[in-house]
Amino acid sequence: MALQYRNLHQLVYEKLRDEILGGKLTPGTRLKQEELTDLLGVSRTPVREALVRLQSEGLIEFARRNLAIVSAIPRKKIEEIFEIRTLLESYAAEKTSERLDDKTLTKLHHLIEEMDTCDSTKQTEKLLRLNDTFHRLICSLSSNDTLLQMLEQIWRDIRRLRFNYLVTAEGHERSTREHKQLVAALESGDKELIREIVREHAQGTLKGILETLIGSGDGHGSDTRASSLK
Repeated sequence: MALQYRNLHQLVYEKLRDEILGGKLTPGTRLKQEELTDLLGVSRTPVREALVRLQSEGLIEFARRNLAIVSAIPRKKIEEIFEIRTLLESYAAEKTSERLDDKTLTKLHHLIEEMDTCDSTKQTEKLLRLNDTFHRLICSLSSNDTLLQMLEQIWRDIRRLRFNYLVTAEGHERSTREHKQLVAALESGDKELIREIVREHAQGTLKGILETLIGSGDGHGSDTRASSLK
């Protein structure tokens, strides 16, 4: 499908970034500039500019001038990401418990209901979107913009990793159950319980992600091409 827009570089960048973060372009996928220009219906310049930008964010690596490869996230970095996520989200959730109101509680319960009714195998993108909204809503009430900026970076990397985990029935069920527990803890204002639930949620997600990555070969060495772009 051809892309028609004044800022083609931005549109190509957003398209490729969404495909990478959404798990459609997996680690190891080869992105040849010539193929991307044909698939997206644009010239080489916006493609090249978009790839350079994605490289600066660590999402791709250049193998040679006209060939990029979607970057893998090493296991050590995955573990580090979740360690930092636990600390930051725990602090944000504690602060949020001090500011929680009925309107926000209603929104959180509604989001959980929507996630609970999603078919994780057919509505994965919707499930991920709702999950992101749920966590952002909780952390946004901390009223700490610097903290949110740091979390956005972490959530971006985690989004690439959760795709395969959340499509499993076990991953979906566990995530929903822990979301309910977290909201109940926020209502109670018990900060020790909030920290424990956030920690268990993060560790459970980490364990599920590592298991799915091992089961899928972790994407390393893949020779997949960008033909999945739609």
